[in-house]
Amino acid sequence: MTQRSHPILRVLLMIAGPTLVGLTSLLSGHGSGTAALSLPALWVGVLFVMLPTLYIGAAILQVAPSASELGRAAVAALERSSVVFLGLVPALGFLVATSVEGVTAGLLTKGVVALGAVLGLGAFYRLVFTQREHRGRVLALFTVWSLVCLAIGAHLFAAAQG
Repeated sequence: MTQRSHPILRVLLMIAGPTLVGLTSLLSGHGSGTAALSLPALWVGVLFVMLPTLYIGAAILQVAPSASELGRAAVAALERSSVVFLGLVPALGFLVATSVEGVTAGLLTKGVVALGAVLGLGAFYRLVFTQREHRGRVLALFTVWSLVCLAIGAHLFAAAQG
């Protein structure tokens, strides 16, 4: 999607991938609808709750992009990770539906979510920070921030899964 796409379409794209991944976990018969539908909220929520900390850290290190640039890049990264999810949903659905153990379905879903998170964070970094000076500082800040985001997201996702 381009920056000029209708805002509603962009929001739908951002939540379509995580929603379908969450719903796919129901195919095993071991998941709950509430847990499945919490993934999009967690996906978008963790990023936007953590964005101010990244901006403040970048400002302290004097490498901060504009707030609007950071917001646009966050939306674009969510869209890109959602496209990754949409590409993996058919295979995930097949594997989850044919798995005998609920543990297998859970691990497969968590693996897809982790892959989407890492690829989304990589896209976000490339969109915002590759052209900045002081790349060592930027990389250190972004690495720590990413690990905190991943830890918070993993904890909330595990809690939602029960």
